[in-house]
Amino acid sequence: MKNKHLITGISVAAAVVCIAGVIAFFYYSNRISYNGSFPAGVRAKVVLERDDSGTPVIMAKEFGDAYFGLGFLHAQDRYAMMEYFRAAAAGYSARIIGKDGKVLDRLSRAVDFAGKARGIAGRVGEPYTGYLADYAHGVNEARRRLHLHDTVPRDWSAADIIAVLALREWCNAFLNNRELLFA
Repeated sequence: MKNKHLITGISVAAAVVCIAGVIAFFYYSNRISYNGSFPAGVRAKVVLERDDSGTPVIMAKEFGDAYFGLGFLHAQDRYAMMEYFRAAAAGYSARIIGKDGKVLDRLSRAVDFAGKARGIAGRVGEPYTGYLADYAHGVNEARRRLHLHDTVPRDWSAADIIAVLALREWCNAFLNNRELLFA
């Protein structure tokens, strides 16, 4: 009889904790706000808002400031994925996924995504150089304000953005090669 009361008490307590957890989750998840303002070193006021469905809206007077906002929003929403791709392109993925990442790091260094990206960044002309720099500035501002974890121990740069794009394009070219598809 005593065991039945003990089991019933534990079950009721567990159910209360679960219900309280669900209520707290819905209460706090609906209170998260992505809106606010802060000084960020942009040329004119940039407004970053989200509509009722959570879709971000960027309002800026200049393209460079819009790219800053885009970089900030990307880092705010998906920084872990961005940092993973930057680490893979720079040859640091073993820091994230352990010893299995060493093979990916050797491949990335052999293809030299980072080196080629630095070369491309040096050849890109204005206004695109400025847009890349503004985007990187937005990512770095989000990193600082949101205390995001870095795998590659330095600020984002235009070359990092190009290296990630080159890595993704290289992967897509390999995966979309019709000669590699089997019936």
